[in-house]
Amino acid sequence: MKKLNLGCGTDHRKGWVNLDFSELGLAEVKHDMLKFPYPFKDNEFDYILASHVLEHFYYEEITKIMNEIHRIIKKSGTLEIRVPYYNSPCNFEVIDHKTKFSFQSFRPFYKGKGYHSSLDKKEWEIIETKATPTTIGRLIPNFTIHKFRKINAIGQLDERNITLRQMVSFSIGNIYSELRFKFRKWQS
Repeated sequence: MKKLNLGCGTDHRKGWVNLDFSELGLAEVKHDMLKFPYPFKDNEFDYILASHVLEHFYYEEITKIMNEIHRIIKKSGTLEIRVPYYNSPCNFEVIDHKTKFSFQSFRPFYKGKGYHSSLDKKEWEIIETKATPTTIGRLIPNFTIHKFRKINAIGQLDERNITLRQMVSFSIGNIYSELRFKFRKWQS
């Protein structure tokens, strides 16, 4: 299984291809993530990790990066994205964070969800969404308080559960520190 650690910084992973533009990092591949194409073949990787890197780009840049990842990941390959939650303290500690993320931030990339944009996006199948609660967040129960159901723009039923912890996090900061998304490449 061939794995890519995209924007690795100092998180060098043994047995992975580690990519970063920084001279300070330990990456074997030095490359600017905004220079396309990346120095990899089409469908080269089974698994790609982008941990705490996408928040350093603007939304339009993230769309281009997601499209490039779509090119280099194998059919049915897994993409794992880790980003700080939009109202967590760690999101505001670094001055160059350009994009803030919530549970719904990647919805425009989901396969068949009927979200439209002027940006050319490749589609992904969502496998998993997880939020890492802070110490304070762990004190709030995580049970479902609302089942959200509606028909989306293309006539499909869109369902998701909203938990008490999520509802509190919308109003109060420091409930979640990190969001993790796992996607599978969708071949349209």
